[in-house]
Amino acid sequence: MTQHHQPHLKTEWTDAITKAKGYLVIDTLVGGACGGGIRMRQGLDLSEVERLARTMTYKLTVLGMPSGGAKGGIDYDPNAPDALEVLRRFLEAHRPFLLERWSTSEDLGTREEDILRILADMGIQSSVQASIAKHPQGAYVLERLQKVFALVIDGMSATDVTTGYGVAVATKHTAKVLGIDISQTTAAVQGFGSVGASAALYLQKMGCKVVAVADAKGTIYKETGITIQQLLSRRDKLGTIDREGLDESYTLLPREAWLSFDVDILVPAAIADAINSDNVHNVSAKIVVEAANIPTTAEAEEILTDKGVLVIPDFIANAGGAGLFGAALDIDTDVSEQGLFAYIEQQIGRYALLSVQRALASKRSVREAAMALIHERVFG
Repeated sequence: MTQHHQPHLKTEWTDAITKAKGYLVIDTLVGGACGGGIRMRQGLDLSEVERLARTMTYKLTVLGMPSGGAKGGIDYDPNAPDALEVLRRFLEAHRPFLLERWSTSEDLGTREEDILRILADMGIQSSVQASIAKHPQGAYVLERLQKVFALVIDGMSATDVTTGYGVAVATKHTAKVLGIDISQTTAAVQGFGSVGASAALYLQKMGCKVVAVADAKGTIYKETGITIQQLLSRRDKLGTIDREGLDESYTLLPREAWLSFDVDILVPAAIADAINSDNVHNVSAKIVVEAANIPTTAEAEEILTDKGVLVIPDFIANAGGAGLFGAALDIDTDVSEQGLFAYIEQQIGRYALLSVQRALASKRSVREAAMALIHERVFG
């Protein structure tokens, strides 16, 4: 994107009761539509929402969706007793956008089921009502979306696995450009929530040997490769793994150890700025795949790029979550595990492949190459 691009629209809302601030940023409109979730956290500001909305423009372009990027945000504690009421008032204030322009979903600090329940109380059928209303087969799309959300894949909901599957797809295609067979690689994954766990699972299904997984308690290492399904059965809802009863083939290490293993692939799938100027020199991997949002600082990414490490940006690697909506809107996609995964494979795989090829040919970062591709598509 060029530095001159400004968001299409920015709103600021003040809750009449709590005085909490809320924001909607529409970065771009495509066909009169935009999409992006709602984040709630204490300390959130307009600048953060703007950056997130821009990232949604990138993600939706990667997925080939007929929508611009947007994001909602509320500066409020999501654990406060009245957080849902604040969310309700925010949604009510933005009702015209939800009906005509903005398709939304969950993000940090909000849950899809809460958003859907509040919207139903408001008489709005879906969180993507604006997109459905513009679609020539809107009722059919709504039916397809309901089927997608009802899918259970590998014992998890479709919403829990699609982002991780997209991470694995981006990794596979990056390795392919480098002439590496994914089945001959090793990986370490930071985070074992829905994204990290499903990324690890599908990397393993593709033949990658996942030797380390880190959660809030520390890093679990197994030289011969972890059986991810075994750890999934020990995971709680926060992504913390129960170590009790793990056999002696597993080694328990400090939390930060995940970064330093001599592996081919690192997958940061937890917190922002996980790879930074203080620890970036510990990285020996060939590929870093950003499964979390902004897990690598700009300074660290520059250092890695100079070392020849490929950093696959978050707006490609973790775009698979939005692929649920893309698959429902694309009526040529079969509403099934196979259809959903084929859609994500095609869209994310293509952008990962082209971006890495361009980056290597032009000696730029993958992020710069990917943003140039997206700019060509969105702004001509």
